[in-house]
Formats: sequence, structure tokens, C-alpha cells
Amino acid sequence: MPRKSTTTKPRSPRRKVAVALSIAAIAFNPAGIGSAGAEIAPPPAETSEALRAAGELAAGTPGTDYFAPETIVALGYEPGVADGVAMRPDGDCSSPVELPASFDNACRTHDLGYDLLRIAHDHDVPIPEGLRRALDSQLGARMHASCGGTDVAGCHMIAAAAEAAVAANTIRQAGGTPVHEELPDILASFTGASPAESE
Repeated sequence: MPRKSTTTKPRSPRRKVAVALSIAAIAFNPAGIGSAGAEIAPPPAETSEALRAAGELAAGTPGTDYFAPETIVALGYEPGVADGVAMRPDGDCSSPVELPASFDNACRTHDLGYDLLRIAHDHDVPIPEGLRRALDSQLGARMHASCGGTDVAGCHMIAAAAEAAVAANTIRQAGGTPVHEELPDILASFTGASPAESE
């Protein structure tokens, strides 16, 4: 019985063009044909500017000139300046124990930095890797730098403890948005239990 010819017919130029166009479309649209025409919207201007301002703040850029108008609107308040660095005027150290008054300005700057990160969170934009830790590191450095007077050693000890607590909370929240949590939620995150079980 004669074998069938295994020679394939050459594709027509028109078919080759169609296949090439299909491959190109998939390459430039990894989601597939079903999402053709879909575009990823860029983050809102206030979000991009807020993250840029947070980076400047973490770097210790003096003053507030780098705050865009849309960032100030999103914050809901006008940043002030203390020790040459931008800060939240009504911020505080938010500590369950009393901290030295010399830490206040560092805490106010840290509050402002976290507010900037929350603007990104409000628009579902992820926090850049390391940005929150950079704000935490600046807080720690400024707390230590503020220590003086008669009990310098005690001040540095308190600064180290506060710095460690802030760093642990950032690690617990995976370096992302500093969302507000109640004590049961915080305890549950360490134990793995639900908030109801930890009460």
C-alpha cells in the first residue's frame, strides 16, 4: 500500500501574517485575548506624590517644599517643620508608656511619614520595599540623637526599646501600610488566634 505523502502544504502568505499578528498580540498582552484593550491605570497623582514625599522625608530632606499641593490636600493638614524636618503638627509618640519629651519631634515626623503611606493604601497602591523601614530607622536615629541631660544612658535605653517595638510592628505588618489596629488584633497576629479567641 503506498504511503501517504508527509509533505505539508506551505502556508499561504496571508495565513503566515495572521499567525504572526496573533503571536504578537499575545506577547504584548500576556493576559490573553479576553482582556484585549484593557490597560492598567497609573496610580493617582496624589498617591505618586505622597510616596515621593515619604521618600524625601525618610532621607531627611529639610523643609516642606517637596510636598505637592495634591499631597497636602490628601493629608488633610499642612505639614509643619521641627528640627528642620517636616512633621505632623498634632502628632505624638502614641506609646503606652511615657517617653522623653525630647522624642516628640521625631515622633511627629514619623507620624507624617506613616500618613503619607496611608494615602497610597487608600488607593490600593503597594508601599515600595523598604520605605516604611527607612521611616522607622529615621525615627530611631533621631530619638537617640535627642538624648542629653543627666540620664543619657536611660534615654538611649528607652530609645532602643521604642525603636525595637516600632521595627517589630513593621515586620509584623510585612513592611506595608501602617493600618490602625486594636490591642486584641495585635496580640492575635503574634499568637495566630482570631481576635475573638485572644480576648
